[in-house]
Amino acid sequence: YRGDRIINEENAGTYAGLLASFFMLGRTLSAYLWGIGADACGRKPALIWSLLTSSGFSLMFGLSKTFRFALLARFLLGFCNSIQSTAKTS
Repeated sequence: YRGDRIINEENAGTYAGLLASFFMLGRTLSAYLWGIGADACGRKPALIWSLLTSSGFSLMFGLSKTFRFALLARFLLGFCNSIQSTAKTS
């Protein structure tokens, strides 16, 4: 249920696609920043910080009660997910 709209089989794919897209949008917008931060502070601190914040935002996503809050949580999860961009450069 999303406000006045009910999620059913016909529109569930749209909502799932939005959730996945918001994650990738956050990841795309922060990849360069994570690279700069990892160069300045080191790879290990960047990976640890990413792991901790990603855990928190995953929990926030799992406990979200509205679709908008779930979108925000997915965006922030993607934004704080530096595993791929940081680990590839080490």
